[in-house]
Amino acid sequence: MSTRRRQIPASVRETVFRAYGSSCWLRFPGCDIRADTLDHIYPDRLDGSDMPRNLRPACRHCNSARHDRLIQGRGIMAAIHLTTPYEDGVAVPDGALLLDWRDCWRMVGVDGNTGWILMQGMWRGLVYEALRTPNMMPLVLAPPPDTTASQVREWIRLGYQVECGPIGKHTVRASSCEAEARAWQSWRRSWLGQTTIDRLMIEREADWRRFGLVF
Repeated sequence: MSTRRRQIPASVRETVFRAYGSSCWLRFPGCDIRADTLDHIYPDRLDGSDMPRNLRPACRHCNSARHDRLIQGRGIMAAIHLTTPYEDGVAVPDGALLLDWRDCWRMVGVDGNTGWILMQGMWRGLVYEALRTPNMMPLVLAPPPDTTASQVREWIRLGYQVECGPIGKHTVRASSCEAEARAWQSWRRSWLGQTTIDRLMIEREADWRRFGLVF
């Protein structure tokens, strides 16, 4: 079976660019701004159509970076909880699926830096599949503390709701190994904060309306 992508007719491309302009709808970090490709809102891998209603202008950088991750409300409902060293767990709604790095850490069963690396691989592998699999069950992701600000910004642009855990309200949990200690150091350097995150989500909502994605 061929894996080559379908060729989108020129008439469809013209309709999309005429309706939504020539700027990239995704605006990931590193975005080229000017769109030179079309992005499937619902991925073509999942039989998303080549009709204008399912296509938006995107630059090659962002189109490639998104790949086939689902966006909010189109096959997935995802929330991101940015953990802090002041908490031990995440409260989730009934019926939600929680993918928490701390649960993966406990499941690995290996201590030290090696266990930390295995935990990261486990968590990222689970999330890779979860963000590409249509599911009616709400999804809550609690990423490792060294998750980059750029990754958080991508999640925001995909429509996911992002919240920060508590700061300075409880005793700081001790790091279990050097790798975890370095991860929390990275967290302190790149922490966005809820005010910044709220601003980024407001900007996203405005862009989604402009691109006809909020009804």
